[in-house]
Amino acid sequence: MLNLIIEKDGSIGRVINSKRVDPVIDFEAVRIIESMPHWKPAVKQGKPIASMLVMPISFALR
Repeated sequence: MLNLIIEKDGSIGRVINSKRVDPVIDFEAVRIIESMPHWKPAVKQGKPIASMLVMPISFALR
């Protein structure tokens, strides 16, 4: 489970791992999120604002 901040410009700000599993898996989950393209930011009263998003990440180990 990752908490991330989507900034006003759509970039991904701080990423916090709220449910740690294993250091290698935790690192990879954060790396994947940080490598994503810009998001569409939240809008309040017609203006873009920073917002927090909680994102579950699932891994299938083979």
